[in-house]
Amino acid sequence: MFLLQSLTPPEHEVLLIDGNAQPMDEAGIAQYVKDQNIGLVGIGAMTRMIAKAYRMADAIRAVGVPVVMGGPHVTEEADEALGRDGGERHCDAVALGEADETWPQIVKDAVAGQLKDIYAPVDAEGKDKKPSLKEYPAIPWNTIDLDQFNLLPKIVKPMLDRVGEGWGTFRIVPVESGRGCPYGCEFCTVTRFFGDSIRFRTNESVVNELLMLKARARKEKGQIAVFFIDDNFAIGMESIDPTNLKDVNKGFNKPGEYAAVLQRLAQRNVYAITSFIFGMDNDTVGVAERTLQQVRTWPPGLPIFGLLTPLPATPLYKRLEAAGRLTRPKHWKEFIPFAMAHTPLRMEPRLQLGSNSQSHRIDGRPAAWLPHQHLHSPHVFPRNLLPHDGKICLGKSNRPKLANNLQNGKRRRNRKTSTKRKAGKVERVSRRSVSTYFLNTKRPRLGGLKTFGSG
Repeated sequence: MFLLQSLTPPEHEVLLIDGNAQPMDEAGIAQYVKDQNIGLVGIGAMTRMIAKAYRMADAIRAVGVPVVMGGPHVTEEADEALGRDGGERHCDAVALGEADETWPQIVKDAVAGQLKDIYAPVDAEGKDKKPSLKEYPAIPWNTIDLDQFNLLPKIVKPMLDRVGEGWGTFRIVPVESGRGCPYGCEFCTVTRFFGDSIRFRTNESVVNELLMLKARARKEKGQIAVFFIDDNFAIGMESIDPTNLKDVNKGFNKPGEYAAVLQRLAQRNVYAITSFIFGMDNDTVGVAERTLQQVRTWPPGLPIFGLLTPLPATPLYKRLEAAGRLTRPKHWKEFIPFAMAHTPLRMEPRLQLGSNSQSHRIDGRPAAWLPHQHLHSPHVFPRNLLPHDGKICLGKSNRPKLANNLQNGKRRRNRKTSTKRKAGKVERVSRRSVSTYFLNTKRPRLGGLKTFGSG
């Protein structure tokens, strides 16, 4: 979202609102759009939260505001979002792929009241175009309002003041360092969306951002933790079974080397967030416990467990569809956390994972303990990783009226914050990882949200 702020034409002021910090339901977001005279809303969401995104978009469009949607899911399912598949139309336009170069045109067309159905990043020959990250826009971290990103509740401030300076705030901020992945794992959307070649920002660009964040943390006597947005930083172990890894085109992973790699990282004070997938074709009952037995022998870290999910347009989805193994072909329209959407080969598809309820089990065992139990509390946050004073921890109907409103802007005061704002700010309101961009009907107001660490 911070990138879209920088990509928005300068005559529009951007205000970022994180739905995790300021959550809104459908009625709330619709009322907010009306109260703020917003003229355009942009929503970006991945498959797992697209049903929520569609409901939010429907509520916004119901009050006469156009919606533009983007992200991995609608890039592959544009007809679904636009109602071309026979279903309800959820948005006015879809931004395919990476919107670095199409976003300014989308804003311009919105101002003119001439939004197109599809915006695609293509070159003169009509081929898919990936933007270079070498000339990455500067993110004005020194002026962005980060108050909503403070994770420390006010109630704990007096206690932290006794600990010493440097704990007035604690914020997690995303910094993008690269895009693309050459591996093309069968279940993954990254390679298809971002391309099979890795594009990096310059070292200088990333370092400058980090230094700016560090200076701000010191000035405000708080902490800023950086979460790097780069799929090549992810440690996707996926399985401890080499056969599973080979089946999903990830045979380059060597389970026998996991422990040694993690140990070398730990010796350098790097503690990994590792991910695992259950429900692969060679998995059998007991896979969760067998995996945990291995994980418990490794250096401390934070493992993440999930079920194999056939995302649209992935090779996995196509393979399971051809084999007749999809049990819920449109599983994203009724999102059920940790429920299988296909028939596993060697386990029952009713197995579920990730609930604190004893009734939701995998391998016949309670799933409540899966994420954290094996972590010994003294090592969850190694002492030398704790942030100190000022340091960064790396870790969318009234078209004519709309067009007129978009072109006529003036200064106004927000009653809630008593802060003067230029008409045309970008506002983003979202909940859980649904990115929402608002365009003020007086002049464009746009914005975006991305859950830290989701792609």
